[in-house]
Amino acid sequence: MNYTLYLTEKCNLNCKYCFEGTKGENELTFEDVKTIMDREVTSGSKNCILTLFGGEPLLKKDLIFDIVNYAKKLEKENKIRFKYSITTNGTLIDEAFLKLAKENDFLIGYSLDGEKETQNKNRINYNGDGTYDVVFENAKKLLKNVKTVIAMPVITKNNYTDMTKNVEHLFDIGFKAVNCAFDYIADWQDDDLPILKNEYTKLADMYYQRLKKGEKLYLQPFDNKISDYIKEQDCNEKCMLGLKHVDVSSSKKIYPCTQFVGREEYEIGNIETGIDKSKRENLIKKLQTDGNDICKECEIKKRCKHTCGCLNILTTGDPKEVSPLICETERMIIEISDKLAERLYKEKVQTFYEKEYLGYEII
Repeated sequence: MNYTLYLTEKCNLNCKYCFEGTKGENELTFEDVKTIMDREVTSGSKNCILTLFGGEPLLKKDLIFDIVNYAKKLEKENKIRFKYSITTNGTLIDEAFLKLAKENDFLIGYSLDGEKETQNKNRINYNGDGTYDVVFENAKKLLKNVKTVIAMPVITKNNYTDMTKNVEHLFDIGFKAVNCAFDYIADWQDDDLPILKNEYTKLADMYYQRLKKGEKLYLQPFDNKISDYIKEQDCNEKCMLGLKHVDVSSSKKIYPCTQFVGREEYEIGNIETGIDKSKRENLIKKLQTDGNDICKECEIKKRCKHTCGCLNILTTGDPKEVSPLICETERMIIEISDKLAERLYKEKVQTFYEKEYLGYEII
């Protein structure tokens, strides 16, 4: 099982596009996480992924060290392996955490939007100060010491026209993997869509040029869309709705995925009692029924995020109601990804052929 653990609701930043909303005071304790880990051992699980989330999880460094130390104890006594990932804003990295992350092969999702001007537009502290300088310096330390560090820029209304130069900046710093998140709750208008498509097209061309030069890179969303096509995977079957992954909130309740957290009607258990299988099964039945007639006839429905309950809740408030914005952005990204793949394939670009579709497992 993969557990996303909301270690704390607190954060030391005040990012303008944060979807978490009001920061609360709830936090998980070591006993809370220990209960989860012990239950995994008792269940006979051979592998368990702990994704440390927040708020800003590095506000709970002592808890993170306690979790890793206890995991090592469990691994010695039982046939189980723990793996770790963390999503951090990068401001609280220190030598102790660098050592822990390196020795325990952490996968790190690193929140950095790109160049200094772009980063400082949105990722600010409570004094209104930009965070680029400290996050940039800490990124260099992480990239030097930790095997898998994924840059996670957010594409939003006030920075999307600089998309390509920001991603280039991240590659130039040394990131080999960039996972572009799209700010679906920004005030996008119809007039923005042609410009957005043009920007994604320029981004794809930049990516093509760097792959052709022999750089071994990963860029989401393009690689994900190409991979799904090559592997003939149904994008919508990836969401396991509490079967392989759950989110554990700072208030100690269990939900099937990120945007469901805090919504009582989607709670499927709690730390004390574990997952309520009947609640989970009922929720799966409810959410896997495709209620959108337009999507049923769409030729790209298997490659589109239209059944992603998280995105639908974020954009429409209903896990089964698809936003027109998701529809439009998915169409343009799939089209651009296919053209990119065709170009790389026809020109026999070696770094494309080596991807094995593929190399990075994005969590």
